[in-house]
Amino acid sequence: MKLFLGNRTYVGVDLRQLVADYPDRVAMFLGKFLDMHHRELLQPLRPVTCFGAEVKQAFQHLQDGDRLGKVVVTVQGLGDSTCLK
Repeated sequence: MKLFLGNRTYVGVDLRQLVADYPDRVAMFLGKFLDMHHRELLQPLRPVTCFGAEVKQAFQHLQDGDRLGKVVVTVQGLGDSTCLK
């Protein structure tokens, strides 16, 4: 939980409700997001920590509480099993 001390905020939103209530604003923000994406101004969460099919180890990694980034568990036979760093 000490990551929250760095003045970070994590927020969940109901996009269906936002689209229903403010369709013009959502369209504007989506357009800005796509523009930023096309100009490659957005980056994925780093670091990426990959675990083969070791789900138990992945959850243990997350339980430390001081992790930031993305955890990826790949399972063979269910699509792309490549983990990019």
